[in-house]
Amino acid sequence: MEKQYVYIFSISDKPDLIKVGRTSKNPHIRANDLSRNTAATGKFSVEWFMEVPDAELAEKVAHFKLKEYHSNKEYFSTKPFPAYHILEKFLIPLFELEQPKIEYSESIKDEIKKDNLALKYENRLKLQQEEFTIIEDEEIKQKNRKERIKNAEEESEEFTSLERKKRIENATEISIELSKKYNKEERGERIKKFHEQAKEYTLSEREERIRNATEKLRQFSEGGNDK
Repeated sequence: MEKQYVYIFSISDKPDLIKVGRTSKNPHIRANDLSRNTAATGKFSVEWFMEVPDAELAEKVAHFKLKEYHSNKEYFSTKPFPAYHILEKFLIPLFELEQPKIEYSESIKDEIKKDNLALKYENRLKLQQEEFTIIEDEEIKQKNRKERIKNAEEESEEFTSLERKKRIENATEISIELSKKYNKEERGERIKKFHEQAKEYTLSEREERIRNATEKLRQFSEGGNDK
């Protein structure tokens, strides 16, 4: 089965222009053929190519995805580095390529390294930011926890003070009621004792009067008999 490729070529005398096409030849041979063409004013260099099962479809998809950079026919006003990334993004899943056969130029490899370093640095910054966020969240949680404990202690103290005040008020009310009850009972008891004492005193006094009267009668009676 004939191999098929979609490629990106750069042009030596047109640094801001690339050629995106398809071929069944080795892309390096195709680039040399274009460079030897008498109409060509510059040298074509292979920047990127990928083996695909359907080069015609791959070329159509590539041209469509790069249409905002289109200049003329198979030529586009952009650099190889962003262009290859766009094509890989759509062609690999389109053909379900698990292990795509791709070749990069040295310049693109350098750009990929830089991009990977930038991505690595970005991921590191993201990780640090996440760590800072975790630390910050923990600090906020601790602060909130301390604030809650403080509020709980204040509420507890306030409740204790109110409860203590309420208990004192209740105890005072109970004391007053008991005092009233005791005073009433004591007064009743005193009155009762006074009546009993008065009664006893009256009886004693009456008995004393009767004895005195009896004694006087006896004396009077004895005196009368002497005459």
